[in-house]
Amino acid sequence: MKLNKIGALAAVSILAFAACSSSGGSAAPSGSAAASGAAGSNKATVCKDKVGKSTTEIHVYSSLPLQGTSLPQSTSIVNAVKETLDGQKIGNFTIKYISLDDASAAKGGDWDPTVEQANANTAANDPDAMVYIGTYNSGAAKLSIPILNGACLVMISPANTYPGLTKAVDGVTTPGEPESYYPNGYRNYSRNVNTDDAQGAASSEWAFSLGKKTAFVIDDGQTYGQGIGRAWAQHFGKIGGKVVSANAGSESYDPKSTDYSALAQKIKASGADVVFVGAITGQGTPKLWKDIVAGNPGITMFGPDGVNEKTWATGAGSAAKGTYLTFGGVDI
Repeated sequence: MKLNKIGALAAVSILAFAACSSSGGSAAPSGSAAASGAAGSNKATVCKDKVGKSTTEIHVYSSLPLQGTSLPQSTSIVNAVKETLDGQKIGNFTIKYISLDDASAAKGGDWDPTVEQANANTAANDPDAMVYIGTYNSGAAKLSIPILNGACLVMISPANTYPGLTKAVDGVTTPGEPESYYPNGYRNYSRNVNTDDAQGAASSEWAFSLGKKTAFVIDDGQTYGQGIGRAWAQHFGKIGGKVVSANAGSESYDPKSTDYSALAQKIKASGADVVFVGAITGQGTPKLWKDIVAGNPGITMFGPDGVNEKTWATGAGSAAKGTYLTFGGVDI
């Protein structure tokens, strides 16, 4: 998922609006009420008196996986943000951009909950921080939004698609979402991509339009994968399809497994004519595709934007051929 110039320029607009709203123009407001309001708040008075220490700098952070399978996408985002924001003048202030990595070798190059929380706390403890760009993974956002909300910092994601971060969707999100992520009672988080209830529905309708009537839906057990898997299964059932995975919903697989032949045989026995996999590349999906296709010759495979990338296609090899992939964007 790539951050476009519009998304980056939106961040500049928020910064300019907030900097010009600084009391007396003497210091950069750190996640000021104006900035928070620009991200969708109408209860941000709790942050109205918060100002930064510097009279010359505004700090913008990003937190993205800068290793592993997500590196190409994250690098493009970092480069776009750096080009658009770093060194820009906003009133009397200069923007300083700080890029943080939320992945770790311990997680095989994927995002790490401990690292992401540390990144969010780093920004929250910087009095001159105003904006936090990220995260790439929706599960990471669930951890950082409350930290940044408590510190009155604006958070903008170019990639999070799990609906529960901003809205409740029956059958897809968890009870208490999204309110549980905003302890200060205002919204400091926004994103410039569509959510998975829309992507999942569109993908399932695509499968149905191809004449597929019986679906097996699986996910990697993460926030993103489960969310889009549930959305896909739910909508497929609503439009007349039959979902034969557990509880007529999305069934989680073990991303650490080295052999999915048993799962492939379970899919074959179910009579499914289409399989949807809600997952990201780093969650064992190349091997998963190989084993499912090997055990089910001719089966139609669907995947979301989490695997819509070169790294996944290269890893899955010939098993990727013929897969239907979606992306939560707009027609151009």
